[in-house]
Amino acid sequence: LKLSRVAPSRKGARARAARCAGGSPHRSYWGEGLPLGDMSSQLQGIHDYVTRLEKIAEACGEKPTKDTVEKDEFLRVKQRIYVLLEETREEIHQRSSLLKRRGNCHETITKGHTVRQNLEELKKCLPKLQELHKKAQAKRSAAKQKDELQARYKDIRVLKRHVDEVNELFLSHSVGADAASAAGGFGAPR
Repeated sequence: LKLSRVAPSRKGARARAARCAGGSPHRSYWGEGLPLGDMSSQLQGIHDYVTRLEKIAEACGEKPTKDTVEKDEFLRVKQRIYVLLEETREEIHQRSSLLKRRGNCHETITKGHTVRQNLEELKKCLPKLQELHKKAQAKRSAAKQKDELQARYKDIRVLKRHVDEVNELFLSHSVGADAASAAGGFGAPR
């Protein structure tokens, strides 16, 4: 049953008839009963294969992964900061090794730009984290959660220290690389 260009007056009647017959009023082209927006593939029967594979994975002991969104804004921002710190450190080391190997090239400039953007985002996230902490302290239930608030304050201090360390790491690698490339002429020999 393919629903297409149904007159508005008959749309309701067709949907009621489909429900009474035990089907879905939103049938796909092949009659799988999936809502029209949920169909992600035009391969006939792919949904059945995916569900069968999921059952096999569960039987083998694999747990289904669900991307749970953290409800607490403080924890979301904190997690984002840790991800940015890890990415930034990795980019700094990659840029440093590239500078030693190839000198100043397009790729090192791109990595430097990425690092600067990450550092800028990190510096914007810290005040947001502090603001969220102040809001939590101002709440009436703050006295009950005093231990959690102290732990969050320590987290903010540790994160601030990490951000400062990454910034210093970038500056030290940039200054050392600039001095090496200036002393070596136009770049590393190939």
